[in-house]
Amino acid sequence: MIHGRVTRWLHFGLAAACLLAMVVGLAVEEPEKARSGFQRLTFGAHQYLGYAVAALATLLWLWSVHTGRLGALVPWFAAARRAELANSARTSVASLLRLELPRPEGDAVAAAVQGIGLLLATALAASGIAIAATAGRLSHLLSEFHEALAPAMWTYLGLHTVMAILHHLAGHGSLDRISPRPRDSRA
Repeated sequence: MIHGRVTRWLHFGLAAACLLAMVVGLAVEEPEKARSGFQRLTFGAHQYLGYAVAALATLLWLWSVHTGRLGALVPWFAAARRAELANSARTSVASLLRLELPRPEGDAVAAAVQGIGLLLATALAASGIAIAATAGRLSHLLSEFHEALAPAMWTYLGLHTVMAILHHLAGHGSLDRISPRPRDSRA
């Protein structure tokens, strides 16, 4: 299944914004500790990239509601979706035990993994916005939460990228299906 154009562009935009925000975030100092122009610049860039992540994540959530994919992204709230996820997980484990990569298209595990990434991006963006909107002890607690999520997002981005490449190399065409310009539309 090739994802629709809107989904592909939102996925690309969110992935790019998350990656840039995470890379810039490595150089960020808290605003009150930022002494150089570079430190102030990186903080500002990180903040605005976080706003972009928030906007793109919100659009992806809304688009998943519009397209009826929300339940696939967050299957934990419906018994039928949980059962589908459990069956998909069993099938995936069986494939892996045969040293095969399970095909990701239409797979409940793949959709739930996408949902986890979207939840992580949303939590990071929302906590960043909340930090900017608060002060004192609450801002400090939110900063701790925000910083604690960063390793989870790095892990997600790394594993997600590796799995997409492995699926593509296995002939599943994963990169073509999610590319903003699928192979059949490239000139």
